[in-house]
Amino acid sequence: MTDTTASRRFIGLALLDPHAAIESALHHGMTADWLAGPAYREAWDVIRSLFDQGKPIDCHFVVDAAKARLGQATLVTEEFVRECDAAACTARGGADALLDILRREYTRRELDAIASSLSNQDADPIDLAATTASRLITLADATPTKRDDPDILEKEIEREWRNAANGVYPGLTMPWPTVYSRCGGPDKRTVTLLVGHGNAGKSSLMLQWAIHIAQKGGSVLVFSLEDSAATAYKRMAGMVSGVNILSLRLGLCSMYDIERALEGLRQVRQLPIRVISSRMSIGDMAIAAQRENAKGQLSAIFIDAFKDIPLETGGVEGENYIMGKVVTMAHRLNVPIVMSHHVRKSPATLKGQNPYHAWNIEAQDLRGSSRLWDDARMVIILQQYPTTEQPVGADEFTYQLHVAKANHGISGVRVAVERDTTLRWFESNKS
Repeated sequence: MTDTTASRRFIGLALLDPHAAIESALHHGMTADWLAGPAYREAWDVIRSLFDQGKPIDCHFVVDAAKARLGQATLVTEEFVRECDAAACTARGGADALLDILRREYTRRELDAIASSLSNQDADPIDLAATTASRLITLADATPTKRDDPDILEKEIEREWRNAANGVYPGLTMPWPTVYSRCGGPDKRTVTLLVGHGNAGKSSLMLQWAIHIAQKGGSVLVFSLEDSAATAYKRMAGMVSGVNILSLRLGLCSMYDIERALEGLRQVRQLPIRVISSRMSIGDMAIAAQRENAKGQLSAIFIDAFKDIPLETGGVEGENYIMGKVVTMAHRLNVPIVMSHHVRKSPATLKGQNPYHAWNIEAQDLRGSSRLWDDARMVIILQQYPTTEQPVGADEFTYQLHVAKANHGISGVRVAVERDTTLRWFESNKS
């Protein structure tokens, strides 16, 4: 495959499947310089711009956008774009394979340029040696990344500590003061797992957390994959207004309650919370998150729930793939991600055991052969325990927030929590 062919096929892929091309390019740290020639670089810039604006991407739109930029001087002609489109790579994993080729060819061009510069007799040899060494080190990096400078790190750490002393905390604060003060909150660029049994109340807990962040001025993106956006907004409206949303649903409320709830809904709509309820692959989620982050730096991303993200390879391998992509998303966007996860234990099959041990979720219930426990920097378990041997209703459970893993502070902390009629969770005096 020649230098030009690789670039042509990659631009063709970007026209055919911009999600796959852009996601892979971001993951590999690609720059426009990797492409061979100004026409390909201009085409890539146009495609990225159209994608960020949410506009359609096809031959006509790309050509029109290029002409709007440079007029007749553009190299992105209809003939050029159609050649790229005809050469599009369609194989699974094609984007990664093409980017590997483009990186190697870009490195070869840079090495040739360095070799040419070494023959410059007029250049200062000391400056030339220093410049050459820097360029070679950059090219030798497996993935282009920012190098950590100790002086810069020291200043960043000092700034974080001084900001915290003034009430500006790093990462995510929590609406549960005891849990937060003893365990700290999730950091940027990390994934936190919120684990629990099915129907334990994880969704409402996540929405309450999202409201807490937004009311403090943070911008929040919620992937409500388990419930519709309408359900999420109704729950948040109930939490903000203090009105029982079940009574609203059943008509067991006054007109005054309805007005209060509607005012709560209006307040929620004014908060910087964006809810996306369309079921989508993890690649599409990463693109949607990138687009929302481009509008203004996100403070947090909540994903509800892990089980509702379609598996692309099936089984445990699929779970590993998704978790790896979520971790990559957190790193690339510099945002903490909180993701709920169901644990399916079968207490009914554990007859004769203490109910506490039968229901208690432990580390091995997450680990198995997957990366969930290892890749999460914080694990919070919403534990629920039956108060009788044979529970028949939600009222016969007690609940705890159990921080099983923490990047900061103490792990193993358990705080008793209760839920009120608006679905908000609060620390109880049983802790």
